[in-house]
Amino acid sequence: MSAGPRPSFEDVDLSVLAAGLGLGFSLIVAIGAQNVFVLRQGIRREHVFVVAAICTVSDALLIVAGVGGMGAVLQAMPWLVGVARWAGAIFLLGYAVLAARRALRGTDEGLVVEDAEVGARGGTAPAAATAG
Repeated sequence: MSAGPRPSFEDVDLSVLAAGLGLGFSLIVAIGAQNVFVLRQGIRREHVFVVAAICTVSDALLIVAGVGGMGAVLQAMPWLVGVARWAGAIFLLGYAVLAARRALRGTDEGLVVEDAEVGARGGTAPAAATAG
């Protein structure tokens, strides 16, 4: 049950390898709106598990759809391109409205680090930052 000879290193197209690695790194390195949202929820300690779970599942579904041939489906049904475009635009618009609402609210709460040691010392910075 041999699948045939394995390709040698010389047979590998390095441009394809580089493109794949670049795409993978771009998905991991870029801090996009979703990553900022997850980080903000984590810092605020609000619904951290639920947010992380939803983002993980949605990312996995989108990756499976992309690998599974979403391009072929969109070529077979061109009208889905418009539906996907408008659905994405509506989602981003809604996300922008919520972000603008938060920004315009103008609360003074900000991100506050709750550290018992800082409160006990009466300072606002960690001991390592104040020493010296």
